[in-house]
Amino acid sequence: MDTFVTISIILLWVFMIAQMVVIYFLAKLVAGFLNRFRLIQPEVEYLKIGIGQQAPMFREKDQHGNLIKLSDLQGRPTMLLFVRESCNVCKRVLPELSVLATSMKSLRIIVITGTDADGPSFELPGGIHLLRSDEIFENYYIRKVPEYVLVGGDGNVLLMDSATDFDRLFDNLKYHVKIAG
Repeated sequence: MDTFVTISIILLWVFMIAQMVVIYFLAKLVAGFLNRFRLIQPEVEYLKIGIGQQAPMFREKDQHGNLIKLSDLQGRPTMLLFVRESCNVCKRVLPELSVLATSMKSLRIIVITGTDADGPSFELPGGIHLLRSDEIFENYYIRKVPEYVLVGGDGNVLLMDSATDFDRLFDNLKYHVKIAG
């Protein structure tokens, strides 16, 4: 009987410790969620990357299996275009990327989509990388698509805007990227 009580007490302590570990990790997840937005007066303001801030770095494999790193800027500006497979506006903007690729030779273009779909369903012009990563969406605080982020050669964010209108996108980029003559 005495052994049974001792084993019961030990099992109870193990259960309590496991419960505390679960509560700790749950609290950590809730804190991470709450840190993504802040309450200002009666409105909620979502966090976003500011112009001039250092862009979050990443390393992912593209549609051809090549490792793409944002840190490989080599002084060149990089446009990150965030899209989703189900977005019809995104499907209209993507074919226009060939115009950017030919007129702005110094611009590196990376299209980023989530991991919610299988296989390459986007037809992209040559030289444009396609990355599948939900983590990059989270790190850049992307909530709607299509959206683009222009990262300067120094790794700082130069522009962040909606990419629903290609003409506006092109006009915004031409001020920051050298246009090929």
